[in-house]
Amino acid sequence: MKNLFRLQIDSNRIFGLDILRMLAIVFVVLTHGGQFIPKDWISIYTAMLFDGVGIFFILSGFLIGKILIDVLEKTDFSSRELWYFWSKRWSRTLPNYFFFLLFLLIFFYPQSDVNIYKYFVFTQNINHKPEEFFSWSWSLAIEEWFYLIIALLIFIFQRLQLFSKKRTILFSVILVILCSNILRIIYCMNEGFGISVFENIKYSLVYRFDTIIYGVLAAYIFYYHREFWEHYKKSFFITALLLTAIIYIFGLQYYHEDFRRFSCLAAFTLISLNVMLYLPYLNAIKGISSGISRPITYVSLISYSLYLVNSIVQYSLGMTFEFWDAPRDWLMNHYGFNLKWGYIGTFYFILYLVFILGFSSV
Repeated sequence: MKNLFRLQIDSNRIFGLDILRMLAIVFVVLTHGGQFIPKDWISIYTAMLFDGVGIFFILSGFLIGKILIDVLEKTDFSSRELWYFWSKRWSRTLPNYFFFLLFLLIFFYPQSDVNIYKYFVFTQNINHKPEEFFSWSWSLAIEEWFYLIIALLIFIFQRLQLFSKKRTILFSVILVILCSNILRIIYCMNEGFGISVFENIKYSLVYRFDTIIYGVLAAYIFYYHREFWEHYKKSFFITALLLTAIIYIFGLQYYHEDFRRFSCLAAFTLISLNVMLYLPYLNAIKGISSGISRPITYVSLISYSLYLVNSIVQYSLGMTFEFWDAPRDWLMNHYGFNLKWGYIGTFYFILYLVFILGFSSV
C-alpha cells in the first residue's frame, strides 16, 4: 500500500476511465466476496451489484479499438504491425495469467476431470460455463480471443481492399455483432431460455464475444465522428444514468423467468450499450489532483492483479469455513455464547478485502 502514497499521477491520464475501471473491479471483488455475506443480507447485497466484467469488456474494447484505428490510419497495417499489436497485448496480460495458472495447478490442482490444456489455449469456455477450477478466467479467454480475431479481421479486410479504412472498422464491428447475435438466437431456439442457457451465454466465448465490440464501436465514433461525440457527451451521460437506474430497478443484469427471452438474448447487449454511453463524458475527464483521485487511480492501476488474486483469496478463505463448526459448538456448550455465522462471515469478508488489496499491491 505504500505505493499509493508515492503514486505520481500523469496530468494527461484520463481520470474518467480510471473511475470506470475502479468501479469495474470493485463490483467484481464484491460479487466474488458475496459468499461471506450473511444470508439475511444477501438479497440486498446482490441488488447493489453491477456487471463489473461487462464494464471491463467495454473499456478494453474502447482502448483496443483506439489503438487499432490509429495503427490502421497511420500505416498500411501489414503483417508486421499485426504481429506487433498482438505481441504488445499479450506481453501485458499473458505473463500474469500463466503465473496464476501454474500457481493454481501446484497448490489447488483440480480433483475432478478437468482438461487442463484448455486453460493454456483459452478454450475453457468456448460455448459453455467454465469448470470450477480457475473459473474466473472465462473473461480473460474472451478478451484474448477478441484481441486475436478483431485484429485479424481488420487485417484481412485491409488486405482485400474491399472498403476504405473507416468502413473496414465499421464493417468489422457490424460483422461481429451480427454473428454473435445469430449464434445466440440459434442456441436459444435449440436449447430454450432457461437459467442454464443464460449462464452458458453469460460465461461463454462464442455467445458473449460481441460484448467487447461495443467498446470498439465507441472508439470508431470517437475517432471518426469527434464532433458528435463531444456535442452529445452530457446527453449520453444522462441517458446512461437513467438506463443504469432501469437496470437496477428491474434487476436486468440477472436472469428473470418472467422475461427470460430478454435475459438470454439482450441483457448483456443492454449492459454493454449502457456502459458505452458513459464513455464520451468520462473520457473527457483528465488528470485530477485531489485526495480522492489517488486511491481511485491506484485501484485502477492494480485492477488486473486484483482480478487474478481475488478469487484465489476467496477460495482459500472459503475452504476454512467448515472448520468453524467445532469452535462454535464449544463456545455454546462451555460459555453459552452463540457465535453467529453472520459475525464469522463479516469477519471473513473484511479479511478477504484486506488480503486481496495486500497481495495485489506486492
